Amino acid sequence: EKGWGCAPSAGGSFEELTGQVTNATSFPLRSVEAVATFYDENRVFVTSDTALIEYDPLLPGQTSPFRVIGADGK
Repeated sequence: EKGWGCAPSAGGSFEELTGQVTNATSFPLRSVEAVATFYDENRVFVTSDTALIEYDPLLPGQTSPFRVIGADGK
C-alpha cells in the first residue's frame, strides 16, 4: 500500500476510498482487488466492498491507482 484516502462521494450517500498500490514482487500480478471495509462514526461495521485496481497486469515495481465505493452508514 502506497497511500489512500476516504471521502464522501459527490452525491453524499456513499464513501469513496481511493489510493495506490505498488507491486513489490518480481513477477506480474493479475486481477488484483482492493478491499475496503467501511465503519460508521461509532466504529460499527457498515459494509465492505471490492474493486479491481486500474492496471492489469500490475508489473513488478509498478504502482496502480484504485477506487472502492461503499455505503455511507449515516
